[in-house]
Amino acid sequence: MAYQHEKLDRIYLDYASTSPPRNVAVNAIAELLDMGEFGDPSRNYYEAMAIRECIEHAREDVGGLMGAKARNVVFTSSGTEAVNLAVYNAARHNSDEPRNAILCTELDHSSVRLAAKLWGTPHYVPINSATAQPDIDALRSILVDFRRKKVTVGMVNCQVINHETGAVQPFQEIIDICRQFETPVHVDACNGVGYELLEGRLRDADYVSMTAHKLGAFPGAGALIVKRNIRVKPIIVGASQERMRRAGMENYLGIHAFGAVCRQLSEGNLIASELENYRELLKPLRIFVEQSPYMDLLSFDYNMASNYLLVSLRGVRAEAVLIGLDKEGISVHSGSSCSAEPFSPPSGFSALGIDADSTLRVSIGWATREQDIKILISKLEDVTAGIASTKNHY
Repeated sequence: MAYQHEKLDRIYLDYASTSPPRNVAVNAIAELLDMGEFGDPSRNYYEAMAIRECIEHAREDVGGLMGAKARNVVFTSSGTEAVNLAVYNAARHNSDEPRNAILCTELDHSSVRLAAKLWGTPHYVPINSATAQPDIDALRSILVDFRRKKVTVGMVNCQVINHETGAVQPFQEIIDICRQFETPVHVDACNGVGYELLEGRLRDADYVSMTAHKLGAFPGAGALIVKRNIRVKPIIVGASQERMRRAGMENYLGIHAFGAVCRQLSEGNLIASELENYRELLKPLRIFVEQSPYMDLLSFDYNMASNYLLVSLRGVRAEAVLIGLDKEGISVHSGSSCSAEPFSPPSGFSALGIDADSTLRVSIGWATREQDIKILISKLEDVTAGIASTKNHY
């Protein structure tokens, strides 16, 4: 049965989970369908070659945005699959032993942490709770110790922007350290592409994973970008798609839209102008939070990505606020276990000592308007005051 909900003129403020599709993505698919293009790109007739051409153009566009050669782009079904493919290969890097050390943190996405357990031996780098980042000195010490003990390190994982907290991560510094130790590094850029100025800053990474739906394309497409000298062993086997690096017929509609969005983001100063817009949009919300008797900014707010705002609630449960805002037609995210599919708090919040049940996350994107933030502030003030009043009454 379809989810029954009164359709309102809703305000969507959860871009960190997924983005509504950009017009360029919608138009790209519509144009392909209108042209009647379809076919199995592995075949050698007209329809197949037309679709193959679409895929290869998209490969160039994705690589172009990331400063990579098209041949180094492996299309996947998602960012999660791209991460798994990176960890699977890194766990076997330069070794016949399939349990190489994988360095990560509890802030990393579950796809990293679980894949590290499945195919490698995870080792956790301590976290600096004040910055919501990995402890760089601790990472360097671990690598020195592993070199002394001759432990094979499959890879070090880092993120561009943490998917839960919104904190920008020291990915460039981690890449530089890994180069010093001749250690492979994987950058999880799924929440970072389009939301941080990268401009070739990931070129020295061995693996970079990204996903289409957070950029403003559609779910069902992702990519792993690998260095030229890395031979990718598939985890999905069967046919010889993606140069034998990932079997299965390509989602050419999703890939085509993915490429169109990457091409748009590569034009001019679009990303820089969008990031500046996000900062300006969130300024009044930050001021409101600072003056509210029911909310606080986190200690690492200064280190937030431009499109994130993470709020700690005082004496008010996030689930109640989320439900109250949802009834007002506003979609935001809560760290509460009640608002997520897995019934456990997000690992990043737990590792930082943050009460997930008292945390509200606002993340904005390409279609967010100034009016959306004004309405959010008004409704957030009403909802938090109303909940606190009811609580005090009883």
